[in-house]
Amino acid sequence: MELVNNAIETVTNGTANLKHQSDRMSNTEKASQNVTDVISGLSAKSSEIGTVVEFINNIAEEINLLSLNASIEAVRAGEAGRGFTVVANEVKNLAELSKESAQKINNLISEVQTDIKKAVDEAINTKVSIEEQAISLKLTEDSFNLIEHSVFEMTNKIKEMTNETREINANATFVEKSVKNIVTLIVQNAAHTQEVASATEEQTASVEEVASSINHLAEMSNSLHKSLNKFKV
Repeated sequence: MELVNNAIETVTNGTANLKHQSDRMSNTEKASQNVTDVISGLSAKSSEIGTVVEFINNIAEEINLLSLNASIEAVRAGEAGRGFTVVANEVKNLAELSKESAQKINNLISEVQTDIKKAVDEAINTKVSIEEQAISLKLTEDSFNLIEHSVFEMTNKIKEMTNETREINANATFVEKSVKNIVTLIVQNAAHTQEVASATEEQTASVEEVASSINHLAEMSNSLHKSLNKFKV
């Protein structure tokens, strides 16, 4: 019974540990999902930034085109348009710088998006792995629950068998005592019967002795009767 109790304690502790690990796995799964959501959010934001940069790049190209047209018109205007040509050139330079900066930002965003995609893929793989571990852990937990249930059922059966065994032992003890009492009575009756048989033999011998005496007296009586008859003649 001690072994069964130890088994129950081991299974109970194992089930509790599995439940604790399952809870931790659930928390890890939630944390992984949160990380995936954050990374996905960053990916969406970077896409929006890329759209804005592309918009800025388009504006820079339009400004550059307008500056080019303004320079052409300034050349046509001659001396009067010289000052405007300087301004147009400055605007063109700013547009070129804006375009270059936008291109650099766009390149950085592309690199960031590539890294974010890798992070998203890793997060998804991690999530899948965690989900698989959670499923495996759940199956193990279910198995432990079945084992625990089986052990408890086995314990109850053993207790029932123990109680039945005790009852059988008690009945066997009662039967043994009863048999001993019966044997004692048989022995006593046998002894009493022997005594009665001995007494009967003694009485039989006495009766035979009395019968012998009676026969002897009868013979003596016959002899006496014969003698009396002789005297009468």
